[in-house]
Amino acid sequence: MLILTISLALLLAWQPAAPKPAPYTLHPEHAYAPATPALEVLTLDLTLHDDTREKDLELRIRAPKLPASAPNDRHAPLPLLIFSHGAGGSNDAFPDLSAHWASRGYIVVHPTHSDSIALRRRNGQDLSGLRENPQRLLADVNAPDRLADTSFIIDSIPAITDALNKDLPEASRLTIDATRIGMAGHSAGAYTTQIAFGAKVRGPRWGSLRLKSHADPRITAAILISGQGTTNRSLTKDSWSDIAGPMMVIAGSLDTSPISNETPESRREPFEYAKPGDKYLIYIEGATHGSYQGKGLANMLRENPTTDIDIITAAVSSGTTAFFDCYLRGADNAADDPAANATSEAARSYLESDALIKLTSGAAEYKRK
Repeated sequence: MLILTISLALLLAWQPAAPKPAPYTLHPEHAYAPATPALEVLTLDLTLHDDTREKDLELRIRAPKLPASAPNDRHAPLPLLIFSHGAGGSNDAFPDLSAHWASRGYIVVHPTHSDSIALRRRNGQDLSGLRENPQRLLADVNAPDRLADTSFIIDSIPAITDALNKDLPEASRLTIDATRIGMAGHSAGAYTTQIAFGAKVRGPRWGSLRLKSHADPRITAAILISGQGTTNRSLTKDSWSDIAGPMMVIAGSLDTSPISNETPESRREPFEYAKPGDKYLIYIEGATHGSYQGKGLANMLRENPTTDIDIITAAVSSGTTAFFDCYLRGADNAADDPAANATSEAARSYLESDALIKLTSGAAEYKRK
C-alpha cells in the first residue's frame, strides 16, 4: 500500500517538460513601418445608452493626439476600428495592439459585451459555476447581442466624436470617417467580427435552419484573430462564400481552447473557404490561443507557446496595421489626400511581399488570394 501511495503521488506530481522554443529569430527590419511618425495616444472610457435595447454599453476608446492644425483648417476624418473581445473578456483586450493602431491614426473602440466576467461580477452575478464547468462561458456569449453592440457603436459615431473632443482644443479636434470602418476580434470576438462582416450562420439562435447573413454593410474590412471554422455548428463551408471585402485570418499551430472544440486547422477555414480577392492568412507556428495579445494573456491561460511571444505579436502588429492601412486609407477613400494614398500603396506593397515571413524567420506561414 505504501509503494502504491508513493507511486501515485509521483505520478500526480509529474508534469511533462515544457516544449522547447522553436529556433525562430525576430528581424525587426522587416516590420511594417509607415513613413509617418507615431502619434501620442489618448484613452477615454465612455458609457453609452442604447434606448432600443435598454442597455448601457461600456466603451474604451483610443485615438491619436493630433497636432494643432492651421487656423480655419480641419484635420482629415480618421478611420474607425471596432475590436470585439473574447468570451468573458472586456474592453481592456489587446491594449498594446490597440494603442499601436491609434498611434498610426485610427480611432479604436472596444466594447465590453454582456458576457464579460468583470461586468457580470460588478452587477452582482454569481459566477462560481464557471470553475466547475468553464464551457458555460462560451454558452453565455450572446452573439446577436454582440452584433447589436457593433451596429450601435457605428450609429453612435456623433456621440463618440463629441466625447473625444470635449477637452481638446479646436485646432486638435478629431472627426470620424463613417465610410472607413474596420473591425477585428479575438476568439468569440472573431466570431462576432466575421458575422458582422457577412459570414452566414444558421441555427436556433439565429432564427433559421438555413445559412443567413447578418452583416452590417458599413464595415469595409475585417480581421479574425483565433476565429471559428466548420467545427462550429452554425457555420458550414458555404458560410464565407459571399464575403467579397478584404479579410485577414490569424491563427496558430497550438491554438486550442478548453471551452471550445476549435482546432488550429479549423481556425484557418474562414480563409480557406472564402472567395478569392483581398483575403489573407497569417498562420504562426507555435502560437497559442492567448499569445497574439502578448505574455499577459498567455500566462493567465497557462499556455506554453513554442515561438517567442515577441515574434508572434510582431507578426500580428505588422500584418494587421498594413492590412488596415491598405484598405482604409486608399485612393477610393482619400483621393484628395496624397499622404493617405502613399500610405495605402506602401501597405499594399508590404502585403504583397514576403516581409512577414522574413520578420519571423519563417515562423509565420503567409498566404493571400
